[in-house]
Amino acid sequence: MKKGLFLLTSLTALVLLTSCGKYGTDLPEKYKGFIDYVYGNGEYTVEETRSSEETGQKEWYVTFSDKNDNEHSVQLLTNKYENEKEYFNSKKAMDTGAVYSLYTTSVSYIAEQDIYDNVISKYFKCENHEEDEIGHEGDGFKINLFFYSVVDMYDERCASDIEKRVNENDCMKISEVDGKTAGSDKEYVMTFILTIHDESRKDEFLEKAEALIAEYEEYIENPQNYRFVVILNKGSSVTNKETIMQKYLLFGEDFDLEARKAELGKDKYSIIAAVTDAIYGE
Repeated sequence: MKKGLFLLTSLTALVLLTSCGKYGTDLPEKYKGFIDYVYGNGEYTVEETRSSEETGQKEWYVTFSDKNDNEHSVQLLTNKYENEKEYFNSKKAMDTGAVYSLYTTSVSYIAEQDIYDNVISKYFKCENHEEDEIGHEGDGFKINLFFYSVVDMYDERCASDIEKRVNENDCMKISEVDGKTAGSDKEYVMTFILTIHDESRKDEFLEKAEALIAEYEEYIENPQNYRFVVILNKGSSVTNKETIMQKYLLFGEDFDLEARKAELGKDKYSIIAAVTDAIYGE
């Protein structure tokens, strides 16, 4: 059994839940039907760890196990709607978006754990593979691994989808989730970033990264969206970092991100934006 505390960040969808009254809305109770469906009735626990009358904030940890019996704890935070209303047109939209983000974040970590255990560990051994670590360190390298759902609570294009899925329990159950289901889902993007710190081992690590891509595709069977990047770190300065390999997949096909950026006339564009635009329109 492996347990960690996954603290939500802006990259992995920080869950800011709405409040009403002094202590905020009890979202685990308000959305118990959806949470029961997702995690299994009686198969998860909710612990309230903080409640502030002054700020109207609350904090919980939802703890559950995945299909491989790995245990995870995901943090939920409430915040006053007044502090977040620039992002949402109603408290209801904020509530449903937050609860769905709780779900997608749980899916993301399960997928990350599965891909590390069954793919990455064959090529790279990390010293601190814990779910609350942003980067996983190894001998001469660091790995960043993320699964990101483009059905984002902060993107208004996704609002109707989120409402439907939460209200109708229209999503996979956690017991069905692993790296294969997320990696073959068109709404998730897998990002793998290998940063090489030991330049003398550049060729060794690059060869492993290329083999890892092939291994990942074979493991997923029908991979949809990903970003594989290898960076050579030649020093402490940002200017001393060189991207020596990158590969993108969009809906199962090789994707030229630079060509798309040129086509759109944008200096900044990402595979996540490309997937979101393809599904929801620009």
